[in-house]
Amino acid sequence: MLRSILVAMVLSGLVFADFTDDFESYSPGDDIEASSNWEKQPDGGQCLVVQNGTGNAAEACFNDSTFIGYVCTAADFWADGSVAMDISPQGAGSFSGVYARLNVMGGGSYTAGLTIFSGSYTYAYIAYANSEGGYDLLYSEPGPEITPGSSVNVKLDVEGNDPVVLSLFIDGEKVVSINDNTYLLDEGICGFVMFYNEEEPEIIIDNFEVTERQQSLRSLTFGALKALFR
Repeated sequence: MLRSILVAMVLSGLVFADFTDDFESYSPGDDIEASSNWEKQPDGGQCLVVQNGTGNAAEACFNDSTFIGYVCTAADFWADGSVAMDISPQGAGSFSGVYARLNVMGGGSYTAGLTIFSGSYTYAYIAYANSEGGYDLLYSEPGPEITPGSSVNVKLDVEGNDPVVLSLFIDGEKVVSINDNTYLLDEGICGFVMFYNEEEPEIIIDNFEVTERQQSLRSLTFGALKALFR
């Protein structure tokens, strides 16, 4: 399914790198996949639009799954830039975050976000995630305390090729910058993921934003394009 999404993005030419979604254009109850801006991982749960205060947000509905994943088809392939969103998670053992440079050929990506350790206590992380669902933590330290009803903005900034510089921002403040000298992922796509390993959590997201620092990367390498059709 993911490969078919990537093929469609390459062939359509109707996608742009910079993108924001505050979910105000949806009606409560909509799956965000109702918009052409998003594609959902078919074997996972879904995010439904809900009224949150005076505006809209999107709420995790895991259904019978422990995983939710969306590709932001509106954001194109890009290399240097950032992906961010507001996260309001409740539930020990839950993970929620954004990802970037989801690799066409290998399926790996860089991801960053928050996991609830206990109560309102969190850990902030940066990781490499592979296509089988495994991950390698590149950074993990105590994060902000999140009380019920509050949210934090998490941003992953990605730059360079060798090394790849990964920076984590929380509420606009840089937490850490690290160098990846191992996986060295090139341009890819982005989106967000949520999963849990204990009780089903409550997670609300809002204000998803992608910002690219270069001209839109519409031309993949010939080898990467061939890989889409294997």
